[in-house]
Amino acid sequence: MLDTLGLRNRLLILSACYAGVFVPVLRSPTSAIVTAASAERTSFGCAADNDWTFFGDAMINRALRRPQPLAAAFVEAQGLVADWEARVRTTPSWPQIDVGAQAGSWLGPLEQRMPRAETSPVGRPAIETTRAAAASR
Repeated sequence: MLDTLGLRNRLLILSACYAGVFVPVLRSPTSAIVTAASAERTSFGCAADNDWTFFGDAMINRALRRPQPLAAAFVEAQGLVADWEARVRTTPSWPQIDVGAQAGSWLGPLEQRMPRAETSPVGRPAIETTRAAAASR
């Protein structure tokens, strides 16, 4: 559908369980795809009380608020998610990134235009509510 609509240069951030399953069908030379989990794993932090999932908080609310390239933001988010998953002793979700060979032609100039100042995270992170729930058991 994205190809039919003519959307060639695309950044797709998929925050869902098993989101890695979509990488092979969405992959293109000009696409950058980031997923919350591999094709075989769930992601964590989904609950009505949470402002963020683990991945959403790590990638969007924290890493992408810093002036850094997408790949560096992903590495930061991947580390945060792994740390939080280890704290609550859950199976790793294995977030994924796939950047097409030609995506740099539009991603580089976009990254150069990002704000130079970091902004503060907002909302309540899922790790807080997950830890509180685990402590009450």
